[in-house]
Amino acid sequence: MGFLAVLVAELKILRKGNGVFAGDLRGRIGPGLRVACRVTEQDGPGDVRRKVAATLERCAAALPPDLRLALMAGYGLLPEARLPRYEDRVRWVADRLGHVPRTARRRVDDAVQHVAEQLYRVSAGEDVPPPAAWHTTDLRVLVALDGPRPEVVEQRRVVAHASGLDELDLAVTLSRRDRSIPPAPEVSVLHGGVLRWRRRESSERLGFALRLPEPLAPGGVHSFGLRYVFPGERMFRPYLACVPRRACDLFDLRVRFAPGREPARVQLLRAGFQRDVDDDESPGDEVPVDPSGAVHVRFRGLAPGLAYGLRWGRG
Repeated sequence: MGFLAVLVAELKILRKGNGVFAGDLRGRIGPGLRVACRVTEQDGPGDVRRKVAATLERCAAALPPDLRLALMAGYGLLPEARLPRYEDRVRWVADRLGHVPRTARRRVDDAVQHVAEQLYRVSAGEDVPPPAAWHTTDLRVLVALDGPRPEVVEQRRVVAHASGLDELDLAVTLSRRDRSIPPAPEVSVLHGGVLRWRRRESSERLGFALRLPEPLAPGGVHSFGLRYVFPGERMFRPYLACVPRRACDLFDLRVRFAPGREPARVQLLRAGFQRDVDDDESPGDEVPVDPSGAVHVRFRGLAPGLAYGLRWGRG
């Protein structure tokens, strides 16, 4: 059996039961995955789990959204899909993708094949994308819709993985109901850095960089705050979603509506596809508006490329 076939077989064994949260994870991974995930004899159980999970998440980031969801859920890496049996997680994928379980199982198999091919290329010494230079440990966002103009205040804490990290690349996606190019919001730094540049990455995506006060060493932590002010209510679509480019440990979201203008319906967006965020027909659990006219939700373990947040205003 060639090394690629070995990786496929070992990945299929790993997804059984509790997936990456199996009690004896070291005993569940074969020699191929130990090499691919750089697991050593000196690693403790927590180290093994972190290495295996990080390897799968890194591979998942390169997959199309449906396969990414299938892989992350299939191995129990999505908190909401952390079910004790693989068959239950397949049914969860089927519900999310609108498929029957047999089709969802094929999606997981397709994702496994792609991951095995990625790991095989790594073992062969081919060029692979470098690991993320940083990731978000805590993201707290307040959306204020009770003032003259919509405002979004973001407080974020990040941890560095690269040496000498002195700049963070950030972006915000904009959209309007018509097809014209949406105007960019005013962006200001509340604390923690200086805006270095900003540019349109596309007609609806604004990219910018935040220069840090001083470079971070690996493991260094930095916090900063940003404020976005939008031109008018019509320029702000009735949702806010975080679609992280890289891992995000915690996303805390509060939306405050104007008194007397609370929406009839607020829906939860959890591990969905970005294209479905503004789709009236896409599923979403309803969330109540509290007596102060606000909604507060929290997400943990966000997967890169998937959408998390709130959508409101649907009748």
